[in-house]
Amino acid sequence: MNKKVTKLVIIFAGILAIVGCVSMFILSPIGQKTGNIEMPDADGSTAEILSGITVEQKFQNITENITEVAVVFDRAYYLYDEANMIIELADGNNVLAKDSYSADNIPGSHRTYLKPNAPINGYVGKELTIRIYTDSTAGTGLSLMTTNKGGSYKFGDQKVNGSICFSVIGE
Repeated sequence: MNKKVTKLVIIFAGILAIVGCVSMFILSPIGQKTGNIEMPDADGSTAEILSGITVEQKFQNITENITEVAVVFDRAYYLYDEANMIIELADGNNVLAKDSYSADNIPGSHRTYLKPNAPINGYVGKELTIRIYTDSTAGTGLSLMTTNKGGSYKFGDQKVNGSICFSVIGE
């Protein structure tokens, strides 16, 4: 082979190697970017969540493949027997994930996780809602930890400045 052809083959092989390395990085788990919404630091809490009260936190989702949503409850009140808390993740009225938790088993000031059966995807850039309520006839004895920084949430019919302490986990 002449020197020009050899030089072109070497340049072509180099370009292929670079493109291959870049492609492997982009497609590998190392190249995947996480878009988790991080848990804010708490500086307060809601009132007790009573029967008929729904707490709603709307947020702009940045997380693909949502695998968990975490909220932090506070145990500042007397616990009633057989009280359950319901946590939902919704797109408007479309419930994407929902679970019920016995109030007796929810630790105060620790994360309680809503884990969908399969990762939830296709909602990046959409406004989603976290809803928390009780299905018991009495109060639950639980409230939610909050921060007064940024946004607002609904507690029953009231709009409250700040945010409940929550995070969205996924890739």
